[in-house]
Amino acid sequence: MPQVVGPVLAALGNGSVVAGAINLTLTVASVVYSRQQAKKLKRALKRLSDVNSEAQDRSFTSKDPAGPRRLVYGECRVGGNIVFIHTNGTNNEYLHVAVAMAGHEVTSFSNLQLDDEVVPLDGSGSATGRFAGFLDAQFFLGSPSQTSNAALMANCPEVWTSDHRLRGIAGVYVRFKYNADLFPNGIPNITAVCKGKKVFDPRSGLTARSRNTALIMADYMCDQKL
Repeated sequence: MPQVVGPVLAALGNGSVVAGAINLTLTVASVVYSRQQAKKLKRALKRLSDVNSEAQDRSFTSKDPAGPRRLVYGECRVGGNIVFIHTNGTNNEYLHVAVAMAGHEVTSFSNLQLDDEVVPLDGSGSATGRFAGFLDAQFFLGSPSQTSNAALMANCPEVWTSDHRLRGIAGVYVRFKYNADLFPNGIPNITAVCKGKKVFDPRSGLTARSRNTALIMADYMCDQKL
């Protein structure tokens, strides 16, 4: 025992040794803490970046027929994936575009927009205002029993048939008529305001659109298609 106690007491009696050990311990602890905080900050910034990217991507339409299935809850402006493009007419003046905006049934669509301009539509889906005569649009809500879009079949009978039902996919079909002044950059960014997925509420036994976070999370966790 004296052989052990002696050196310890000697070390404790030397103030500079003790102070150096304390300073070293504090320095190491500070470095470790700083690294941990830096990692936390990096993770937080990545999460923020992911959220911002998702928000930007949601209102952007791309040419990606094999893109990931998109879920839409609540109410928001959405773009989507262009899954069909076709031209026809005497001089190929008509351009037909189908955009998948959600990989499930939704409640409704409204406020069709080209880039950042709302396009008013009449009851038949024809544009009014400055796009009148150059644009028609038909939304489809993605019901599991959804039938093929009648306007697409009528306008593109050579390529779109009753077998093309897009069941479980919600979106919009837009027919453009060529006009260099209205569409100077080709296909504009197509978006719309979507009232999203219907979720089950065990309290009422009803399935309807909701902003209830708990109901949305329960629906997401139980979705067998994910």
